[in-house]
Amino acid sequence: MAEIIQKIDKFRLKGNASFVIREGWLTKGMRNVVEDPEVFLRDNATEVLGVGSAMVKSIRFWLQATGLTAEPRVGRRRQSLTDIGQIIMENDPYFEDLFSLYIVHSHIARNSTLTTVWYLLFNYFDGVRFSRDDMEENLLATFKQMTSGDFSVASFRDDCSVALKTYITDRNKQASPEDNMQCPLTALDLFSKSAQFYERTSPSIEKLHPYAVMFVLLSSMNGRTSISLDKLLTEPLNVGRVFHLSAYQLNSYLDMLQANEMLTIQRTAGLNMVYPHEKLNSIDVVQKYYRR
Repeated sequence: MAEIIQKIDKFRLKGNASFVIREGWLTKGMRNVVEDPEVFLRDNATEVLGVGSAMVKSIRFWLQATGLTAEPRVGRRRQSLTDIGQIIMENDPYFEDLFSLYIVHSHIARNSTLTTVWYLLFNYFDGVRFSRDDMEENLLATFKQMTSGDFSVASFRDDCSVALKTYITDRNKQASPEDNMQCPLTALDLFSKSAQFYERTSPSIEKLHPYAVMFVLLSSMNGRTSISLDKLLTEPLNVGRVFHLSAYQLNSYLDMLQANEMLTIQRTAGLNMVYPHEKLNSIDVVQKYYRR
């Protein structure tokens, strides 16, 4: 288990209304927010979005959890696109590019407040091959150490189930076509399933672009001007955990990013350090990707 470095004072369970992100939801949500920032406050939101009331709630939740929109916590809760949401809306509104999905995933994996279980799964769970029960018990024990707030264990377990469905398609499950609508993030190859066991997997270089790695790296600097390879690999919220990278993969990505003049690597005996270029920020990286 990763070292517990922070408490979770604010968390949310079942904000997704037990739904994974469905194909077209993010596009539909962003488009309607642009047309009407108060769409989710309207009495006719179900008619406008063409889904049931529980799904309206889920779309509203996922837009924020993915970092595509934001709404104030007080006052009139009007939604608006974030910088990332605006860039994706302009360049890949239908999420046809895996890069966009990896950026969306990184927000989910790093959000302790809205997607608490996903945050724990990626940052504080070290299971490589595991059963759902083992994962649930491990995450539950970790969460109890990190929060003093009251919560529903049943809701926590429900989110564990939805978290796995976010990244894995259970092709053997007999269900209605509606239930089988898979989440677009299953394309990211971050988990696989065989029989009753799940396995943490790493995406290939053909799928995970170096700029997505750089985006998370910069998002995790928190004012630092340099960071060690070890922290990039194992630190919660950082690229190793968010994308399930091995040390070999991480070094390969860093070499590519250095070749693209985004960072500098200093490899010395016992201390390998990475220095992101000072004038580059995470939003710049996303814009740079779409302008290639």
